[in-house]
Amino acid sequence: MKPLLEVRELRKHFALPHGRVLRAVDGISLDIGEREVLGLVGESGCGKSTFGRTVVGLHDRTSGEVAYRGEMLPGRFRPADFRRWGRNLQMIFQDPYSSLNPRMTLREIVAEGPLLHGMWPRREVPARVGAWLKRVGLSPDQMSRYPHEFSGGQRQRIGIARALAVEPELVVCDEPISALDVSVQAQVVNLLADLKETMGLTLLFILTNLGLGLLISTVVDNQQQAMMGAVFGGMVPMIYLSGLMFPIENMPRAIQLVTYLIPLRYYAEIIRGVFLRGSGLGVLWPEAAALLGMGVTILAVASFRFRKRLD
Repeated sequence: MKPLLEVRELRKHFALPHGRVLRAVDGISLDIGEREVLGLVGESGCGKSTFGRTVVGLHDRTSGEVAYRGEMLPGRFRPADFRRWGRNLQMIFQDPYSSLNPRMTLREIVAEGPLLHGMWPRREVPARVGAWLKRVGLSPDQMSRYPHEFSGGQRQRIGIARALAVEPELVVCDEPISALDVSVQAQVVNLLADLKETMGLTLLFILTNLGLGLLISTVVDNQQQAMMGAVFGGMVPMIYLSGLMFPIENMPRAIQLVTYLIPLRYYAEIIRGVFLRGSGLGVLWPEAAALLGMGVTILAVASFRFRKRLD
C-alpha cells in the first residue's frame, strides 16, 4: 500500500546576514501511512516545527520532495495550492492564542475554512459550528466570544476544531499540548485520540518530550503500529517502531555506542518493558526514564573503553 505522505530529502535553509545559512531542516525523509500516527521528537530548535510547516506549505522548500497520495506538492504554495490542498492537510499550532485571529469570533474562526472550500451553506453555519464546539468539549453558547475570553486549554480546543472542521486526512500537530497544564494535556490527548478514531485521521505529532511522545503513540494509536522519529540538528537519525529503536544513518556517536555495543534484542526488551508495557516509567516519569537512558549510555561508553583496553 502506498503511503499517504512521502517526504524525500526535505531541506529548508534560511539566509542569514554576511552570507551565512541556517540549515533548519537538512535532508529528512519519512513515510506516513493512512491512519497512522508518527511522533517526531527532538530538542528545541532542532527543526521539528519548521519541518511540519514546510510539509503543509507554510514555508517554501529549499529542496526535496513531498508527495501526497502519490502526487507531488509544490515547493512554493500559492493561494490556489492552499485552496486545493487545504482540505487534506491541516495543522494544529503550538501557541493557540497567537494562531487565532483576535478580531474574529469563535463562530467565524471555525467556519472560515469550510466556507472558503464551499463545504457549508451559510444558513447552516451556526448549527455546524455548534456541533463542532460540542465535539471538542466547548459550549455552542460560546460561539460569539473572542479568543482572549478563553483559557489556554479552551483555545487549543478551538484550534483543533478549526483544523478538523474541513475534515482533513492528515493533521500536523505542532506541540499542541506543550503550553498546557498536565491535566489539560491529558484531556487534549484523549480528545485527539477520540477524533482520530471517529474521523480516521493520520497524525504527525511534533514533540520535545520523548516520554510524552511514547504516551501519545500508545494512547492515540493503540490498535495500530505507532512510530516515533528522533530529530537531531535537522535530521532524523533513528526511528522508534512500537517501542523498538532502529538506528539509521547520521546518528550521534553516543547513540551509536548504545545501539551497537548492547545487543539489539536486549535493548529492545529494555525499551519495550520499561517504556511501554512494564512499569510505565517512560510514560509516567520521563525524567526518570531519561536518567535510565543516560545510565545505559555511560555503561556503553565504559564497556567500549574496557574492550579497547583488552584489545
